Amino acid sequence: KIKLIVIVCGVIVYGLRTFFESNLAVFEKVFSDSFRYHGANVVNLVCGNFLPSCDGARDEELLRELCTKCKIDRPYFEKYYPNNWGYFKEYLTQDDKKYIEEKVKSLADTELEDFHYLGINTGKHAEDSVRSYFQYVYDRNNPEHVQKMRDSLRNAMMCVKVAQNLIERENPTHLFTLHGVYASWGPFCDYFCKMGLNVYVYMKTLDPDFGHFSFNRLPEQNTEIPAAQVWEEKKEIPLNLEQERNLQ
Repeated sequence: KIKLIVIVCGVIVYGLRTFFESNLAVFEKVFSDSFRYHGANVVNLVCGNFLPSCDGARDEELLRELCTKCKIDRPYFEKYYPNNWGYFKEYLTQDDKKYIEEKVKSLADTELEDFHYLGINTGKHAEDSVRSYFQYVYDRNNPEHVQKMRDSLRNAMMCVKVAQNLIERENPTHLFTLHGVYASWGPFCDYFCKMGLNVYVYMKTLDPDFGHFSFNRLPEQNTEIPAAQVWEEKKEIPLNLEQERNLQ
């Protein structure tokens, strides 16, 4: 007897941002289309300007600029990339947001770094964000650093709560992301792992429960060469039989 087992996976592609300057958003589109082609149910999760800011830059002015770009470019993504979009506001209520903001305000400075929320060490991820923002330094006696720590902890807690509500509603089996660190991504991935789901992160082995993937590169390709130049050099080269099969 032959027993046919059909598995339909629910894949969450966690991109967070939607501005065209980020080639990550384009890669996420390509991957999500590929997953759909092979029969998966896919949700492309983005912030949708719900978070006050993400970990996209080390300068407050640039962070605000990126948030504005996300807001301006998102309608174009929705039009030209007709994916099944998911937004933070769908998985995080205003009551959730209010509770998290008040909880962060109530914590003493000494409680921030090791604060756990829903079983995830959100303080650790927040500290990673702060150290990245201030060029790998976290001065606990500097009020600016401590405030940034609170802001990052708030983001980390919101990401965990989004992960919890999303899992309960969408019942996914896999999480796929091109970024798996800092307050805007790490806690989300950790919560998926905590719930026993499959997590795949690009070239990251931050956690033994994370899977990881990378892109094949031409051995002779210098990654410092601009992509436009590489394309001009390679575009006339015909595909071999194996490459043709991979495109089908």
